[in-house]
Amino acid sequence: MPIYFASDMHLDEKKPELFQAFFKFLDHCQDDMESLYLLGDLFEYWIGDDDIQPLTRKFIERLVKLHDRGIPCYIQHGNRDFLLGRSFFKATKATLLQENYLLTMGTQTYVLCHGDLLCTLDTEYQNNRKWLRNPVLQFLVRRLPLSKRRQMADRMRARSHDFFEKQSQEVFEVTEDAVFQLINTWNANHIIHGHTHQPFTHTISKDKFRYVLGSWDKNGGIIGKYSEQDGFQLIPSPN
Repeated sequence: MPIYFASDMHLDEKKPELFQAFFKFLDHCQDDMESLYLLGDLFEYWIGDDDIQPLTRKFIERLVKLHDRGIPCYIQHGNRDFLLGRSFFKATKATLLQENYLLTMGTQTYVLCHGDLLCTLDTEYQNNRKWLRNPVLQFLVRRLPLSKRRQMADRMRARSHDFFEKQSQEVFEVTEDAVFQLINTWNANHIIHGHTHQPFTHTISKDKFRYVLGSWDKNGGIIGKYSEQDGFQLIPSPN
């Protein structure tokens, strides 16, 4: 059965159509799915495992149903939901993957990652990322009142939007040096990632490729599908 890959759904309680697009995808594919890999930014932001609202609870229930059907779900942190913690993974019965993960499918090996670490020209983000991923800081943030964490998330999103508007698009692109370093470090054939919201199949070398997953809207997004017959493909999410 096929293996599916998705990222950058940016699920938001204020945008129920995004949840519905994901639920429709599951309804369409779960009867013919070996496993599901979600490569970061499942949520628009995640401020702690104690902030479970109605649609998010339904999302968790759908992942549990996948697990109970014998379909494992694997999740990586993104730049928006790096605070997904133990309680979330216990509730969903999903497995947390490290930020770079080597997966063998057929005769080929694929490095799975969110993709933010490949955008090395965005030095401000890369510097911020180091302290945001600090376990001590995350421990302290999780213990702030929920209302305070929501305010912090809103401010960070506003700053991110302002910074994006002021910078050239080149700053947010993947760099060739980072791609070669990643694929050589892991001795892999291919890379699968999201983050840039620019779905495409890039040629790294003659027989090595970089597959970029797409962001989601009410109609779904560009996802990855692997089958023994067709190999890896980028396709629109069925709905």
